Amino acid sequence: MRYTFTGELYGTQCEQTRPISEGTVKLYRHDQEARATHSVAARTAETFAILDEKQIESKADRLLATGEIESDGSFSVTLDEEQDYDGEAFDVDVVLSSVGGEQGETVHATITTVQPRWYKGEEGPVASWEHQLPQKNWCAILEELGVWVVCGRVIDCESEKPVTDATVSVTDRDIVQDDTLGSATTDADGEYCIYYRVADFERIPFGLAPVELTPGPDLYFEVRGPSGTVLLDEDPSMGREKGRENVGPCACVDLCVDFEGDRDRPLFTHVGRFNVFQDVAANGTLVRSRNGLGGPGWGFFGHVPLEGYVPAADSGQTYYRFLYEVPGESPKPVVGDQLDRTTVGGKLVPDPSSPTGLAWQEIHVAGSAGSPDPGLDPAPKTVVPTAGSRNDDENGWIPVDPDAHGGGYGHGPLLELDTTEIVPGSAQTATPGSGPSSPASGEQVTVYFETTTEAPGGGPDTSAIDRQADAVTLYVNNHPEVRELAIFDGNGAEIGCSPADGVTVKYTADHEFLTSWGLSVSSPAEKPSVHGWSAPSLSGQNIDRGSNAPGTARGVARTESLNVDSWPSCTYEIQLSTRRALTNGRDPDDPDSTPGIDGMFYKP
Repeated sequence: MRYTFTGELYGTQCEQTRPISEGTVKLYRHDQEARATHSVAARTAETFAILDEKQIESKADRLLATGEIESDGSFSVTLDEEQDYDGEAFDVDVVLSSVGGEQGETVHATITTVQPRWYKGEEGPVASWEHQLPQKNWCAILEELGVWVVCGRVIDCESEKPVTDATVSVTDRDIVQDDTLGSATTDADGEYCIYYRVADFERIPFGLAPVELTPGPDLYFEVRGPSGTVLLDEDPSMGREKGRENVGPCACVDLCVDFEGDRDRPLFTHVGRFNVFQDVAANGTLVRSRNGLGGPGWGFFGHVPLEGYVPAADSGQTYYRFLYEVPGESPKPVVGDQLDRTTVGGKLVPDPSSPTGLAWQEIHVAGSAGSPDPGLDPAPKTVVPTAGSRNDDENGWIPVDPDAHGGGYGHGPLLELDTTEIVPGSAQTATPGSGPSSPASGEQVTVYFETTTEAPGGGPDTSAIDRQADAVTLYVNNHPEVRELAIFDGNGAEIGCSPADGVTVKYTADHEFLTSWGLSVSSPAEKPSVHGWSAPSLSGQNIDRGSNAPGTARGVARTESLNVDSWPSCTYEIQLSTRRALTNGRDPDDPDSTPGIDGMFYKP
């Protein structure tokens, strides 16, 4: 009989529950039934044990099955006739060699004993189990691994609300030199966890002897908000305070910052879904995915939304603008065709026909593309950026409507940037089966965000421009893929309308950000009622852009001969499809908008 045991494992750290991952679950049979009965009734504290080599070897003949632990802490183990298992209790062990991405010594620990409650499943009995290791036991595993951790929560001092998407960095205060231990981003509850190794705080400069007699790091912190603003910058002397000095493998430190006071200030924070301070590398490519979009090594293309927040001024007028800079040139304001019509906010206006006496009026920034819905009532208010020379400090400024809902624009697009006006793309060709002579590359575009208020004489005050300290660089590529395909017969002639006598395919797929390509065949012969023929798998590849810098691992240029002797007499289509690792911040490159190219042949 087949038994399927699934579970989830968690460790407790500073009242936080986090999945245990990066390891293996091992199920062991008991050597005595009496011991099993006692162990099932025992508390976890009585059954938990870290095993040495001799203890591991002594139970090797009782191993039932193993299973890998997924990143969310889940695992699945199957037991069947081979193990001579019949539903009885077993020991659950876990084997770990890394935690939080930090590699350590391999640890084998017995967690507890479980008597599963089996239920009838489609393929045999199934049982599910969830277990949370107490902090004492989880920290014992971490100490044995040589991986230490500091966890806590970041809140606003005044409101006591959690601060999300903040970057927490921790440093060890030493007499000779301070050691950076690591950083982490707070989650929706303001919680963070930073893992580090013993070696990270035991580093000793060459030629010096250790001077601290008590082991353990002495911690002090820096916290930066989602915009990169420093919210907390502790003095190194904090590492000598009670609760911070010589902490153990599991330290708990909560932090409070003045975050509410940082909220009502102009900020450029996102390109679509991507946080410009956390998600974009120095070379302009992404370092991670967000909400299933993008991924390490991806670039940007098309029309990208630049998002953030600009409050209305307490008095007078607030203005903001974006500038762009390409290598070898000076920054220029974004104006004219470089921006699309963008909905930046709205406000309530009187409307006698409405049951409430009010209506919502959208506020748009005028741009070259897009028009307001003619059915909108009331019609949107259009804000026109100051225009003129793209190098003029008087231009590209967008005024903030003081009556906008929320007192400003933002927490959404402040401007839609048409990158094709800055880094245009053009189609390239190549001979099928060989690469392009000079593959097209994109460019790094650095984006700046500036604000100002109204000058005494009216208009933006160019003597009081406030530029956001951190600019963001986007790697932009608007070139389409190079895709070439040709089909030849056995005589080397390109196939036209004549029947094929042997088939040779020559094809090329190339792009700086190519993430996949595939060659496929389709035919009416696939209908089971006609021939019962199934299309064979041809060639293809997925390219890991996170492991390959732009311009490397570009694609393929190849010649292939197809053996079609056994294929039914029919018409066949060969298609070459590609996908680019590009995003506009909201959507990925859509293969439907760049359909594959194809060729036809008839096999008599």
